[in-house]
Amino acid sequence: MNTNRQGVPHEKHRQDYRRDAQSQAGQRVVQVNFFRNKAQKELDPDLLDSKAQQQAGLLHERVNSAQIMKFFGDIKGLYLRLEQGRPWNQIEPMFRMIKSKAAYAASSGRAGRIPEEFRDFLVVNIDKVRDEDDLRAFVLYFEAVLGFMYGKGLVTK
Repeated sequence: MNTNRQGVPHEKHRQDYRRDAQSQAGQRVVQVNFFRNKAQKELDPDLLDSKAQQQAGLLHERVNSAQIMKFFGDIKGLYLRLEQGRPWNQIEPMFRMIKSKAAYAASSGRAGRIPEEFRDFLVVNIDKVRDEDDLRAFVLYFEAVLGFMYGKGLVTK
């Protein structure tokens, strides 16, 4: 069995790290369901109102507008490709890659870094997206969160 320098099996270390990261993220990310009734594509009405306000309130550090618009622009661009008829299986890999971009943008020592809370918001919600309907719902949710962030003065120029 492969172990790390402390003698902990690698897989156990990865599981502990994921659990710790999910626990920390859970304190900074509002747990949402995109749909009240997914079969009927009925959005949860709280998603774009109280849940979006609550999520914006959990983002305590100011976020640079260029960073926000880069992430929102990437996600919205993928959404538009989907709406233009591109199949989900071509969109999904690029959508998933946004998590790595968020991890890099949140890394310490970088000028213009994004707060960990914003990174966690992106990662947790990207993980929830399983199909094109989820992506459509997430784009609306992200847009609502951004509106509340601007309203609370959490976005800088």
